[in-house]
Formats: sequence, structure tokens, C-alpha cells
Amino acid sequence: MIPSHSSKTVVISGGGTGIGLEIVRGYLSEGANVVLAGRRQDILENSVGALTTADTEYKAQLLAVRADMSREQDVIHLFSQPYLNKQRWDVD
Repeated sequence: MIPSHSSKTVVISGGGTGIGLEIVRGYLSEGANVVLAGRRQDILENSVGALTTADTEYKAQLLAVRADMSREQDVIHLFSQPYLNKQRWDVD
């Protein structure tokens, strides 16, 4: 049995394009709150725009954060902030 991700908070690095974006779509369709992390804010914003245009309910479930996972300070910032009114993340 596959566990439900409904109302869980998920952090996806590289979620703005390609496989990462498809993973984001999968989690959103299961009702998860998703934090997209990536190096380029413009790509993240375009992806959020496309996802929320396809399903307006996703807007409340989705947040884009610019973070370069090869930079320690970006990683600390990403994981030290509460997102989407949550105090924790469930899947990363």
C-alpha cells in the first residue's frame, strides 16, 4: 500500500523542470503541500504559474523558494523556515 501524502509538506529540489516538476505534480495531485526549491527564481515562478493555471487549488499548496543546494547557506535557509503555515516538513 502506498502511503497518502495528503496534507503533508514535501520539499522538492530541482522541482522547476523535468523529472522534478513531474514529481511536484504527483505530490500536488495527492493533496500534499509542496515547496519547490531551485537555483533560478524565474524558472520556479514559471513552473508555479503553469501549475496554478492548470489547477487553481494548487496555489494554496505550493511555494517556490530560490535555493542552490550546493550552497550551505541556501540549504540552511530553505530548511529553517516554516512553509505553507507548517512548522515542519514531512518528505524531503
